[in-house]
Amino acid sequence: MTSDLAATDDPTGAGRQAAPASEAPGDPAAGATDTTDETARDAVVDAADGAVGGANTQLRTPPERALRRAERERVDPAVRMRIGEVSDRLGLSLRSIRHYEDVGLVTPSARTTGGFRLYSELDVQRLLLIMQMKPLGFALDEMRQVLADLDVAGNPSPSERAGRHGEDIEDSEGVADVGDVAAARRRLASVSEDVDQRWADLHQRLHIAAMFRDHLADELGTPRPS
Repeated sequence: MTSDLAATDDPTGAGRQAAPASEAPGDPAAGATDTTDETARDAVVDAADGAVGGANTQLRTPPERALRRAERERVDPAVRMRIGEVSDRLGLSLRSIRHYEDVGLVTPSARTTGGFRLYSELDVQRLLLIMQMKPLGFALDEMRQVLADLDVAGNPSPSERAGRHGEDIEDSEGVADVGDVAAARRRLASVSEDVDQRWADLHQRLHIAAMFRDHLADELGTPRPS
């Protein structure tokens, strides 16, 4: 990522100016970070990402794995990150992160009084899952359904919640309906089978491509790539 341009989120688009390199993205003490020239940073980062139409077309390797269910339950929901912090952490361009919001995949959990986006750790986890689904060729609608099903399947059913707390709390907020959880898990099981097939197809394509790569190396008399 380019570090000499501060990344922030200006909802108005007015009065933007370049911020000194010493200012940390999203740091209120930096003073001018809310009016940083995001357009300039987008141009730099998107050029490296190969961004087209608001979403980067070059695959970016996720810098970390997505948290599992048990790990997500321990996440502090009060922690918030500015869009520039999320961009630097994941290696995604600002334009790509906004694109995923525009298409309804990841909506910031909160905003400042000035309207600047604030992302929770769970929002970041959704972005990581999107990055993992992209090389498998999932369409936006498919990603949206998978993320929705993961949200439902990740919520405890009334019986699970009651078992944990030793009480009947079927009406508690955040408790998923048993039928909804079962349906979500069935769809995810189908997605898992689909992923296995897509994985196999990718491996076959890679094997065929390697054959041609080796052929070119042999024709040119150059060492085969390891």
